[in-house]
Amino acid sequence: NSFRDYGLYRNEKTSNKVEDVTIRNEQTTINSISKYAHRKGYLPFSMFEFDPIKIVEPSRRDTFNITEYRILYKKLGDWVSDSTDSHEEYMRKLIRDFILLKSNTCMRFGEIRNLTWNMVKTKTETDKRGQIQNLVWLQLPKEICKNRKSREFWSRGGTYVDRIKSYSNFNDGNSFVFSHPKFDRPLAKPTFYKYWKNFMKYSGLSKLDKQLSYYSLRHFGITQRLLAEIPVYTVSKIAGTNVQFIEQHYEQINMNELKADALKTFYYDENGFVIRD
Repeated sequence: NSFRDYGLYRNEKTSNKVEDVTIRNEQTTINSISKYAHRKGYLPFSMFEFDPIKIVEPSRRDTFNITEYRILYKKLGDWVSDSTDSHEEYMRKLIRDFILLKSNTCMRFGEIRNLTWNMVKTKTETDKRGQIQNLVWLQLPKEICKNRKSREFWSRGGTYVDRIKSYSNFNDGNSFVFSHPKFDRPLAKPTFYKYWKNFMKYSGLSKLDKQLSYYSLRHFGITQRLLAEIPVYTVSKIAGTNVQFIEQHYEQINMNELKADALKTFYYDENGFVIRD
């Protein structure tokens, strides 16, 4: 009655793509069946023995609150204006639009960094308030997605995409949206992190007792969609993750309290959020 290596077997069969929580759920199902079979006299024992699987809770990473995000939004324009030369201005513009597009679309760092122009298109439409919004349609191929699953969705952020196209030297077809100013290739990761650190210091957000990162923008964007009462399943499809992950990481949020605060600063719907002037 020993299935101790069941977890190892499942990992080998799936090339390590199966999650530990899935294996543990399967073990529970197997033992439910074996208990029934034992009661009916089909098995001489009631349970299989498995090596225990301990699900380690991932550490919760810091995110922006409403006030902090408003500071970020306001300071980005000043940061770009304070550029010392044309190269620095291009770099700061690109990082600014990377930050704003990431928080609106909830894309992962690797996904948005490898975004090419043939994966995006923009359109304008009138929202429920009668305001014209510039949306972006994203078609992310599995090759750039962390979970190796392609996804497509609409989001606010078309303004940022159109703005990048206006100043980028590489702005069509397979060219990268967030490209180097002189070469058709994505900016290097260290460059992104250098400018993030620079902006955090400039904005004063580096003085906070938290570690804000590019991931914090994705976390913030997901939270705003949940505040807009978008179904968790829909949010999971936009973010490219599973419902269980969303519920596990966001169940601690007091949505009613946060929503009341957010409405003072944002208007939001299924396509994302807009900062109130």
